[in-house]
Amino acid sequence: FSKEVKAQTVSLKTNLVVDATASVHLGFEVALAPKWSIEIAGSYNGWELGPSSYLGTNNQTKHWIVQPEARYWICDTNGGHFVGLHAHLGEYNIGGTLPFGIKPGFIKDRRFEGNLVGGGFTYGYQWALSKRLSVEAVIGVGYAYVKYDEYEQPVCGVSISSGAEHYIGPTKLGVNLIVYLK
Repeated sequence: FSKEVKAQTVSLKTNLVVDATASVHLGFEVALAPKWSIEIAGSYNGWELGPSSYLGTNNQTKHWIVQPEARYWICDTNGGHFVGLHAHLGEYNIGGTLPFGIKPGFIKDRRFEGNLVGGGFTYGYQWALSKRLSVEAVIGVGYAYVKYDEYEQPVCGVSISSGAEHYIGPTKLGVNLIVYLK
């Protein structure tokens, strides 16, 4: 990696995987030391996909989530391999049929509303495309405590149950497009 890339200390990024789900994703990363950086990223989806959408009746994947992360870079900050420790906090309201055939029938006749909190471990790699532009691939696994209220479909359906789940598995997946600001 060139010296110009190593010298970059502040970046703005978007996760193209999350963006492809019609959610808005924005991240901000700051280099703290030659091998350390901190990232704060989040996504938001606040719109309903109405009855005329390709997903069906009362479909929505409303959510907000924030994922701060501390990163240790194997060689130099903002280049090559890194490992990280991330946390996550969010709220969601999801109902209808999930797109692309994900978990068919899982929530077709139900709507779930709730929140989650947890954390995990991350591995990633970053490639410099130019002095001010990079791409990184990242994957994370971890834990989430997920609380929910379950409702019948359609909108304003009857409350069925409440509960909580302990989730262990993938907690982060991304292909980030990065622009260096400083």
